[in-house]
Amino acid sequence: MKCYYHHDRDAVALCYWCNRGLCTGCAAEVGDRLACRGRCEAEVERAVRVGRASTLMVEGSERAQCLNRLAGFGLTAFVLVVGLIISVWGYSRLSESPAVLLLGGVLVLFGLVLGVVSSRWPGRASVADQPPGAA
Repeated sequence: MKCYYHHDRDAVALCYWCNRGLCTGCAAEVGDRLACRGRCEAEVERAVRVGRASTLMVEGSERAQCLNRLAGFGLTAFVLVVGLIISVWGYSRLSESPAVLLLGGVLVLFGLVLGVVSSRWPGRASVADQPPGAA
């Protein structure tokens, strides 16, 4: 392949922006990319910045998903414990107020459903979804 601008020189790289062949004189380094000197440098610099920004956004999103899962499991545990406490208390006073036992049972059931839903929520990768070799 020959340089797009100098047809008598061999190309040593491709421009990251326009994919034209470049010789050593026409290639300009922009970060870890190469661009047409004086022509595509600004576009490649902008693309590199956007790439860095999107990487930071993805990393932030992964942290937020982790915190969200933690909060979901914390809420599940809280609802289950409160439901169990109310159920035990309601069972000890069954003759006075059977509705308390019913409320505790409903909370326990809700906690179990919440636990199942939060463990299967989209975005939570299971072992089967991971690529081979990832642990």
